Amino acid sequence: MHKICILTLLVLCLTGSAPAQRTVYVDGSVTITGDGTQAAPFQTITEALALPSVTILVAGGIYTSETPYTDILSDQTLIGSYDSSFTTSDPSATPTIIDMGGRSQLDQRGTFFISATGWTIENLIIQNSTTGEYEDTENGGAIYVRNGSNGTFRGVTFLNCAAVFEGGVETGTAREGGAVCIRDASTVVFEDCIFDSCTAVGGGGAVRIRSPGSGNNVKFHRCLFTRCGARREGSVIDDGDGVSQVEIVNCIFANNGVDVAVPSGTAPSAYLIRVSDRRVLIYNCTFVGNSNPAGYMFNVGNSSNAAATKEIVNCIVANNTLGSDGPGVAIFSYPTGYDDATTIQNNLFFSNSGLDPLDPAGLGVIGVNGNITGEPQFVDAANGDYHLKAGSPGMDAGKTLTLVTDDFDGTARPAGAAYDIGAMEGLGSLDPFFFKVQDIMATASSSVNAGLGPENTVNGSGIVNDLHSTVLTDMWLSGAGVPGSVWIKYQFDNLYKLNQMWVWNSNTALEPIVGLGGLGVKAATIEYSTDDAAWTALADVPEFAQAPGTADYAHNTIVDFGGAAAKFVRITCNSSWGSGNQYSLSEVRFFYIPVAARDPHPANGAAGVSTNVTLSWKAGQEAAEHNVYISGDEQAVIDGTASVATVSQAAYGPLSLDLASTYYWRVDEVNNANNIPVWEGSIWSFKTSEYLVVDDFESYNDIPSGQEGSKLVYETWDDGYVDPPAVRTNGSTIGYDTGASMATATKHGGLQSVPLLYNNTSVSRSEVTVDPGKLAVGRDWTVGSPAVLTLWFYGELNNPATDRMYVKVNAAKVIYDGNISQAQWQKFSIDLATLGINLNNVMQLAIGIERIGTTGGSGKVFIDDIRLYAPAAVQ
Repeated sequence: MHKICILTLLVLCLTGSAPAQRTVYVDGSVTITGDGTQAAPFQTITEALALPSVTILVAGGIYTSETPYTDILSDQTLIGSYDSSFTTSDPSATPTIIDMGGRSQLDQRGTFFISATGWTIENLIIQNSTTGEYEDTENGGAIYVRNGSNGTFRGVTFLNCAAVFEGGVETGTAREGGAVCIRDASTVVFEDCIFDSCTAVGGGGAVRIRSPGSGNNVKFHRCLFTRCGARREGSVIDDGDGVSQVEIVNCIFANNGVDVAVPSGTAPSAYLIRVSDRRVLIYNCTFVGNSNPAGYMFNVGNSSNAAATKEIVNCIVANNTLGSDGPGVAIFSYPTGYDDATTIQNNLFFSNSGLDPLDPAGLGVIGVNGNITGEPQFVDAANGDYHLKAGSPGMDAGKTLTLVTDDFDGTARPAGAAYDIGAMEGLGSLDPFFFKVQDIMATASSSVNAGLGPENTVNGSGIVNDLHSTVLTDMWLSGAGVPGSVWIKYQFDNLYKLNQMWVWNSNTALEPIVGLGGLGVKAATIEYSTDDAAWTALADVPEFAQAPGTADYAHNTIVDFGGAAAKFVRITCNSSWGSGNQYSLSEVRFFYIPVAARDPHPANGAAGVSTNVTLSWKAGQEAAEHNVYISGDEQAVIDGTASVATVSQAAYGPLSLDLASTYYWRVDEVNNANNIPVWEGSIWSFKTSEYLVVDDFESYNDIPSGQEGSKLVYETWDDGYVDPPAVRTNGSTIGYDTGASMATATKHGGLQSVPLLYNNTSVSRSEVTVDPGKLAVGRDWTVGSPAVLTLWFYGELNNPATDRMYVKVNAAKVIYDGNISQAQWQKFSIDLATLGINLNNVMQLAIGIERIGTTGGSGKVFIDDIRLYAPAAVQ
């Protein structure tokens, strides 16, 4: 009785609650915006962000109407990818996509502006966000963080974001930070983020860190950087201020260093990363397949702080393409007089254009401080799997780092005898490797109160750096004096092949006190089930070790499941360390062998996917072959009645799909030698592009013919300019014949359009033609089943009324039913079915201006965005 009284007092003291932050809801699918309640959600995220100190839950969907550069306010939490009931946030199933593309030049100002504290942005995809094109826009293609702001990005994907030239011309200011720019002593954490195809014409293709004054504090944990580039300075991360602090841990840098689009064509990327900070830690990262024409990967600058330190430890630098940038430069570049304390330790270098790494003194580092060379032996680098195969020289060759407790996937380190080098723990002695089950629902036979419920054992409460607190309200405590057995049950989001369960037992300060504590489970029966009906008892369940009752408690019991297939696990408590009838657990964590297909490409919910896409995924660990189901009928894929293709590789395609169509697919992993021969995959979906680009005129430049990179519009499109004036029968000129050939001030989309100058005063027509075989669309216009050809044109007010526009596809001619003297963008749409031609072999596309009567005039129209649309998608 004395023991129960003390426990009751402890519960009363520790279960106080703070006022809950207000929650508002956003669902872009509603027809009328509401007041932000769950019953009447806002229609846009912008509306919710106007409210201070709120948690904003956003339903999955594509959001195209958000106000550029919306302020994030202090203490706001923005979480996307919720299902329609706002109960689960799952970016793989219901992604929230903020698409900033398709805006006018005036609106290209990025997505969010942050000058606030205590904010969190989680589970969003921000795509096609650009800054720099108009007037006084600032840095950060998607987000600008400044003025001492602090907050966290978690699970955010930045896709195709860019910082371009101010005003869209190369004489404008070169904006920085393709995705994010951070400055002014701000503190920012990036966790589990992806930066894909982000570029900057300034520095920092993905992220630019800059700060006058005391510097920023920026951390990147478990992030992926791919296909990023910058015309100037770091093509991925650029920080040259000399006073900031940067941590880059468990990150993957793959295939960066892409060329950057500029108005005159393209510009090559510079080095991969620049760091000139007072404290830089680059731990357990993988750098592979990057291209750095400047001759090195890491620009290691001198800090402006006298006590600076830079550490590069446990990293893989392999298969990168480097140029030559002078003597003494090989992978790392150091300035003259460099004197920062620098550690290069336990790294693996291989095949970097024949260059070996040097330390600041110009000495080789291979064979020193644990640095080694050799083929990393990635599991499947082509498909982005950078785990190490057994036998890799990087296996168990890393240094133990207190800052690094897991890997890129969340797998605990070490998986073998020691840390693996690189971002991923390999197969090691735990062959196959295992991942943590993330989505778990916990129930129990009883709880002493709602604050001490079973969910506390799986929600991470009380866990910091894998060490548990002694706070009772961070644990589960069963009810006192409740008859019957005491149990706690876990339900996973899917069927898993379980490897282990880690246990943190009850860890209150009472636990080690003899005769008083002992709430922790000592003996237990563990059962597992696939359906919550038929249960199998796990053999050889170990005794649960008692917790020490201190705030630095690491798990001290591991239960081996031996690959059992389970969706449910039940723990029945048989005895406690205090022999009472109440039981408590702090935390449990389940690990599984990844035997199901995962990480689809295109990503689940992706839009704008090519009609000839090749599907790919990360294969299940034991798969011998893969059954791929794909259909426009979701139920057919769920039921397995859709057509199936069996492939030996983790890829299927290229496919031939229809435009503007949603497809559903799943991959079942098959190995008939296993107890469970087929592991059914999740249902993924994507939507194909609404149109095919015939020509958007973005790729043309004014580099002289014959020089590298030259692409002149009049060498693809034929006009009448080449004919001598005396014999000219075609009065057209495509592109200006003096100065820049393309138009940048007047454009429908992208950065430029093409001017078509016509003169029908002495000839009857002015026509430009192209062979579609010279264009990416090709001659087969049945691909994707398009139905409509569209082009946009912009006239001039003084264009005479004596002329009209037409389009010819092969010999079929369609006349525009309108005039060409309006100074605004107009759409010319043509029903392909009415042409009566063979669309499998389109040999010629022509755009012309012809006389209406016996006399004609001269003028100009701008042409842009020639596209092939599906009928339902014409815009």
